Amino acid sequence: MTPHADRYNAVAVFMHWLTAFAIIGMLACGWIMSDMPKDDPLKFPLFQWHKSIGITILLLSVFRLVWRLTHTVPPLPDTLKAWEKYAAHGVHWLFYALLIIMPMTGWAIVSTSRYNIPTMLYGVIPWPHLPILPTLENKQEINHVFSNAHGFLAYLIVALLALHVGAALKHHVISRDNVLLRMAPKVLGGILKRFGGPRALGMALFALAISASPAHAKDWTVDYTQSKLGFIATQSGATFNGEFKSFKTGIDFDPEHPTTGKITAIIDIASVTAGNGERDAYLPQSDWFDTRNFPQATFVSTDIGASCDGTDLHGNCGCYSANGTLMIKGVAKSVSLPFCLKPEGDHWRAEGKIVLHRADYHIGTGQWSSDDLVKHAVDVTFSIAAKPN
Repeated sequence: MTPHADRYNAVAVFMHWLTAFAIIGMLACGWIMSDMPKDDPLKFPLFQWHKSIGITILLLSVFRLVWRLTHTVPPLPDTLKAWEKYAAHGVHWLFYALLIIMPMTGWAIVSTSRYNIPTMLYGVIPWPHLPILPTLENKQEINHVFSNAHGFLAYLIVALLALHVGAALKHHVISRDNVLLRMAPKVLGGILKRFGGPRALGMALFALAISASPAHAKDWTVDYTQSKLGFIATQSGATFNGEFKSFKTGIDFDPEHPTTGKITAIIDIASVTAGNGERDAYLPQSDWFDTRNFPQATFVSTDIGASCDGTDLHGNCGCYSANGTLMIKGVAKSVSLPFCLKPEGDHWRAEGKIVLHRADYHIGTGQWSSDDLVKHAVDVTFSIAAKPN
């Protein structure tokens, strides 16, 4: 145990505020995506971010609980009534419980989902399902129970968060004791001590708003009537062309500042055509795309950079590379997606090609697994017409 102090140490302060911002981000993602239509291209990446932040909160909360049990916290002011001290301690311990239980219910929801979508934390780190749950026969009923609990706990956390923030403001603005200063970062704590009250809080909120302001990225509207997502494959030595007739893409991108951008895509796999009726009949089956269990493929970019090939936007062609995660048939792989952007009439056109190996995504298994009949390498091509908003 460490000796008593008048404020929490730097580790506790950092973990507190990191958890606070993570909670806000998780709640925001959850409520925004719940109101989105199923075919919105931003719904899947938001869902992935929600899961990533939730697991982060779970790990942070376990760490904070261990830290809390092994370190002495600064005492509350003697001016507080006994019931206020009991209430403060009760809220803290309830927070610890909720911030562990709620992510666990979310983890259980994902583990019992009929879509069996893998979790990739922040698009990079694979995260497993909870053991046993995915194999249970009644997992749909279990999923329903955990979903209801997850929603209820979200509202409970919001209520508790409002109570926690309101109490902190009451202590600083009305009671004018040092309760808020115990957990404030040293720089912010110095400002609060010097100026006090609402003025300091306003300055702090203004600074946070400036630091959190996004820069440069622009939304684009896609013209799907002039856009195409296709592929070129080889069967028995002859190439053939295929196409995905239905897909949605979200583009948040400034050509002059590509690193601030984000590109997402959701492909309706059942819309695939491949040049003749026989191939079209095979592709939805379990050996190929298994569209019954995996109706969608997704791409979510993690970073975008300019491609150094001697051209730029001012030369009527800007070339870039979008690195991200491509998920097909439940398999997520990191890919680099090159594309060139050029003006075309009243819009811009992004064109690119990437070579994928179907075996990497378990496409064409069983009798089709050999490279002899259908080549493993497939060229995926796209041509997207869009306008910046």
